[in-house]
Amino acid sequence: MKTVIYIYKPVRLVADLSGCTAMGDLVASIKAVHPTVLEENDGLEYFPSGCQALASKQLTGPYHWPESPLPYLPGPQLDIMTFPKSVYDINVCACGSGECSRDKHFAVSLGANCRISHLKEGVDFKLGISASDQVIKYNGRTMDDSAYLFQEGIFENSTVAVTINAKISFFWKNNWHSMVVPLDAEFSSLLGAFARQEWANLSNLCFQFDRTSWQFSGRAKDWVEDRNRIYLFKAEQVVGTVKENGLATGDRIRVYQMIPKRERETPDEGDLLTNVNPQRKVKKPKGRAARS
Repeated sequence: MKTVIYIYKPVRLVADLSGCTAMGDLVASIKAVHPTVLEENDGLEYFPSGCQALASKQLTGPYHWPESPLPYLPGPQLDIMTFPKSVYDINVCACGSGECSRDKHFAVSLGANCRISHLKEGVDFKLGISASDQVIKYNGRTMDDSAYLFQEGIFENSTVAVTINAKISFFWKNNWHSMVVPLDAEFSSLLGAFARQEWANLSNLCFQFDRTSWQFSGRAKDWVEDRNRIYLFKAEQVVGTVKENGLATGDRIRVYQMIPKRERETPDEGDLLTNVNPQRKVKKPKGRAARS
């Protein structure tokens, strides 16, 4: 079990505070000497100490009031204490990219010692998407569930991207084979990955939607045209992402393999397709779109 350890090591600096009359002046004087010592979004709160009047003041965060009068400073030393914020907000973009527009972000409130797994629980609460179907990315890196937010540099107002995974099942050679893929991945990439996984020649495979959750959308409309989901299609025909092709976790695709004439005992016109039953052979339909 990992333990979070905070080490409060002082940063010493000298600043001229003779002209400071408000809390904002104090903060400006400190930042003039050390610009990054009072971070706004580092998950910490900064409080001056030394007298009761100062202890109620805050140097950063939503409760910092720059116009608040600066109390009398007793003596030549000013101590500033830091404490982890009990709760702060993380911006989440569910578009699969941290560069999506701000109006598509939402906030998840988390504690100072929360992990990536807690962030996934917050996304699940907001969007109803199981944590197991989420991939959290920050600055292009995939985050491990056990990592603490502060370990990864994720502090208040940081923006993370959540990519939603889908578990798609393929019926092939009498068995269902599952693959996990991000919803924003290209559909053609999923079909190619399946072929590689099964050591099959992608150019010899035809596919058929068995179950889909959504309607075709976006770029997928460009290739589907007047087809419906009962038609066979090749990987080279498809366009769009997994989601644009109507797929989500639990959806299914049937896979057929074309058998060239030279490999068949009984010559006939056209190629044949096989899928579930090796004894059952299906005539390859003609035309761009063909029924199975």
